[in-house]
Amino acid sequence: MGQTLRPLRQVRRVETVKTPCSFDSCENHSRAQGLCGGHYAQAKAGKPLRALRTRRPNGPAPSECEVSDCARPHHAGGLCRTHHRQRAEGKDPHTASRSNNVCGFITCTQPVVARGLCHGHYTQTVTGKPLAPLRGRSFNNAAICTFDGCDRSHYAKELCAGHYGQLWRQQPLRPIRLDNRPEDERPEHCTFPECRRPCKGRSGLCNGHYTQRQRGQSLRPLGTFTPAGTRRELCSFPGCDRPSKTRQWCTGHYTQALRGQDLRPLRIKMAESSCSFDGCSRPARTAGFCGAHYAQSRKGPLKPIAATHSVACSFDGCLKPVDARGLCSGHYSQDRLGRQLTPLKETRDQDCSYPGCNKHATSRGWCPGHYTQQRQGRELQPLHIPGQPCAFEGCDNPQDSRGWCRTHYTQFQRGAELRPLIQPKAACDFADCDRPHVAQGLCRAHYTQRRKGRELHPIRNARDPRYLAGLRAQGNSECRGCVRILPIEAFGVRSDGLPQPYCPPCTSLRSQSKKFNVTIDFLLRLAQAQGESCAICHLPKEYGGWHLDHDHSCCPGQEKCGNCVRGLLCQACNTRGLAWYEQLPAHLRTFALLNDYLNDPPAKRC
Repeated sequence: MGQTLRPLRQVRRVETVKTPCSFDSCENHSRAQGLCGGHYAQAKAGKPLRALRTRRPNGPAPSECEVSDCARPHHAGGLCRTHHRQRAEGKDPHTASRSNNVCGFITCTQPVVARGLCHGHYTQTVTGKPLAPLRGRSFNNAAICTFDGCDRSHYAKELCAGHYGQLWRQQPLRPIRLDNRPEDERPEHCTFPECRRPCKGRSGLCNGHYTQRQRGQSLRPLGTFTPAGTRRELCSFPGCDRPSKTRQWCTGHYTQALRGQDLRPLRIKMAESSCSFDGCSRPARTAGFCGAHYAQSRKGPLKPIAATHSVACSFDGCLKPVDARGLCSGHYSQDRLGRQLTPLKETRDQDCSYPGCNKHATSRGWCPGHYTQQRQGRELQPLHIPGQPCAFEGCDNPQDSRGWCRTHYTQFQRGAELRPLIQPKAACDFADCDRPHVAQGLCRAHYTQRRKGRELHPIRNARDPRYLAGLRAQGNSECRGCVRILPIEAFGVRSDGLPQPYCPPCTSLRSQSKKFNVTIDFLLRLAQAQGESCAICHLPKEYGGWHLDHDHSCCPGQEKCGNCVRGLLCQACNTRGLAWYEQLPAHLRTFALLNDYLNDPPAKRC
């Protein structure tokens, strides 16, 4: 903010003396109304004050329960959670109870978790179920697999994870081969010959060979093709050697069944053999047949197909090439529409009958464009010819629609009389301005000045980048507003690292002109009239910004009229001097310097 740095003021903090709690035999510090936190909570709840249930008020809490033969962790008041609840209920926490050690359910030896019950019986109570003996797989009595000779722990359906996987895959249960040697004595790599993959678990095999054993397959090198029938049974469709996937069908036949289609042989892609029909030498495409015989097999009995078609149309006197069913495209269209086959009309090579149109006639002696005009009931007009000039006399613009250029066609669309186009002016009407014309006889820059209500003034040309680069190399830069060469430190910095185009005073003038609805030329004249100094203290401005002073009683809102401007001031005179002086009563305003400024501001003389 332009202020000099100075040492910060040291704040002396008064240490408050903590008083003890007013309750007898309580050594805690008071927090509210002369009581500690615990006794204040009792008084706030309307309870009689009593000693707090803490063995050591200001010391660390005990780690274990105080009750003899109880190794549970401390909860509150020197007791565990269960004994603390018993004390709250008015019971003696030192009374020996079976619920302190084991579950209260008969024949259950599990440790207590909550409410005198183990985890399983407590879950039954919470879920609203009647208490019943727990199943065999409990915490301390984990069930084992029921398969003969398997000592693995129970997983699901009275089986271990391995045998349950066999049951889930609908495979016969068989012993799981495991390596019972210690972990440090097991092989590092798979025991299958020439397999260097790491061994996983106690099977002595890698993941790939262990999966082969679990699926009942014979162990083979990984990455080889699985013979048909090794993993799954073949498809139940006769003659299909693909493995079955769903409902004893392969993927193709199962898709046919889902679509409600009749099961048929699948298409054999990229067949190298010929069609299986006797006497057909075409290549096989689907189910051993060529495309034509396969289409016949889906519709009815198979029959021979002519090896070659006639080159010309089969209609007498028609020499056009065959398109379908031995007919050309024209006769095939007649046959498809159910019409009687008749000779086709020969098209005559003639031009359009419209005068001056050299396009080929296609319908009734007209070209497509004029035929469209006649069919729509419009008056026949010349068509748009790309590259041709406009049909309007004296217009050299290219045609756009109906023989006219875009501008004359727009006049026709609006119903206006066709008239010659106004040729745009080449240069701006402002004196000594050679910029191209844009609107109202002015260039873009001067037109913007007129549109904003400003006085027209010459446009400063763009500065030469090489000239600016040379100035920056010397540590200086030129202001675009006042055209002064100042040190580069006096300018702000843009996002790309280059200095701002305007110095701080000019930047301030530009922002003040928009805020107070005045022109930059007026502010420049005002600054020149004040001698580039403050209008009150007359101190010269170097690099700081200007403060434009105005009469606050004239325009209290956001919009400024521009007529209430009084002068350019420095920050001190505007914010601390004049602002304070205007708030004084009239009989206390005795400063002649300020009175002269208020009675005759510099802006009134510009």
